[in-house]
Amino acid sequence: MADVVLIYPPYRGNAAERSYSPLGLSYIAAVLERTGYSVRIVDADMDGITAEGIAMLVRKEAPFLVGITVLTHTLPAVYSLVERIRELHQCTIVVGGAHVTADPQIVSDLNVPYGIRGEAEHGFPRLVEYLSGKSSDAHGIEGLISNENGRLDIRNPCFIEDISVLLQPARHLIKTREYRYTVVFSSRGCPYRCIYCAEQCRSMRYRNPEDVVGEIASLRKDYGIRSIDFGDSVFTINREHALRVCSLLKEKRLNVTWSCITRADLVDLELLKAMKDVGCRFVSFGVESGVERIRRLGGKNISDKAVRKAFRHCRDVGLRTRASILFGNPTETVEDMRSSIAFVKELKPDYALFSLMQVFPGTPLFQQLEKAGAVNRTLWRDFMLGKRISLDYLPDGVSGEDLYRISHEAFRTFYLNNSYLKNKLLHISGVDELKEAAFILLAKAHIIPIRDSGAEAPQGIP
Repeated sequence: MADVVLIYPPYRGNAAERSYSPLGLSYIAAVLERTGYSVRIVDADMDGITAEGIAMLVRKEAPFLVGITVLTHTLPAVYSLVERIRELHQCTIVVGGAHVTADPQIVSDLNVPYGIRGEAEHGFPRLVEYLSGKSSDAHGIEGLISNENGRLDIRNPCFIEDISVLLQPARHLIKTREYRYTVVFSSRGCPYRCIYCAEQCRSMRYRNPEDVVGEIASLRKDYGIRSIDFGDSVFTINREHALRVCSLLKEKRLNVTWSCITRADLVDLELLKAMKDVGCRFVSFGVESGVERIRRLGGKNISDKAVRKAFRHCRDVGLRTRASILFGNPTETVEDMRSSIAFVKELKPDYALFSLMQVFPGTPLFQQLEKAGAVNRTLWRDFMLGKRISLDYLPDGVSGEDLYRISHEAFRTFYLNNSYLKNKLLHISGVDELKEAAFILLAKAHIIPIRDSGAEAPQGIP
């Protein structure tokens, strides 16, 4: 039996699609365990468990408190989960996560008594103390949302100023060895304001590089982890911090490979060489659009020249790359999207991620649409209740069918051409890459279907 059950709700539906561990819940669990509470973490997709199965597990564990991570895409699953838990077990349900931080009204829509906004390592354990009767004061709990019959008391999100005080996450409570990617954070926050991003903390905070490398050493020793992903929003935003992490990785001789996400204007040849020398294998760049005007309108003030230079430098030092592209940016046309496909082919990344622009709470895009009267926050309640099935943003003159057709075209153009496939087959270096090559071969042979370009697409926004 557990005092507290922390849940990452069903989303993808299977373990193969669950690449990253629920690190936020693991950080919270570490604090709770240190203060004497027994904790169970449920990662629904990795554990292969449905909402019904989670509710049954909660009844068996009989916790006095259940905490649920809420992301926008998981709202329907969370709504169903809350209802089923309430039917089977009497306990206090608390919600947190990115959606709750940006849209605290969802606590009322879910009809739960409490929510936590922001980084919960301080506020959530204090709420647990209060609800367990060990503390009589709830007034100082950071980021707390209290719901009394639909009337909300909403506090500002909590963002921890000194993240070096955080405990290492309780990875023993999750299937650490089974995730495709093991994530380590060296920093939190992002100062940029990309139009699609719901990041709420613009203040950069850094962990002590010695602690970061110490955590990697522990993962290597305790779990046999040989490859990690830095989960920082922009790993190289502080060049000296990144170089110090690299220096320590070299000094400790940990023999791990790693990857990161950053911006094209925040790398240079010297830095990329230093990263490659200590095991970096892969760098992901948010290109967003192949049209510089659209990229700048979206808040990413990076020139085509800087993007080309970053990808060229990565090739020069032997780093693999991914270019992430968003279709459906404001003012974007179908021809602009095709220009993005051509730009990605010119960059010659090892991977390309083609996604659709979506409207999330707390983003500059949502704020612009709300100000124009095109949407309001009932959007999230409707999505949660199944009244809306798409959060895709549609620029003027672009339909949902256009977006899905161009996504299909992008995939086929980039991945299913002979030169890409030949290069992929010649450079297979592990099981995952073998699976990727097999998928591309099967797709090219029409054995695995790709979404028909003429298939009906859901209605978008606005």
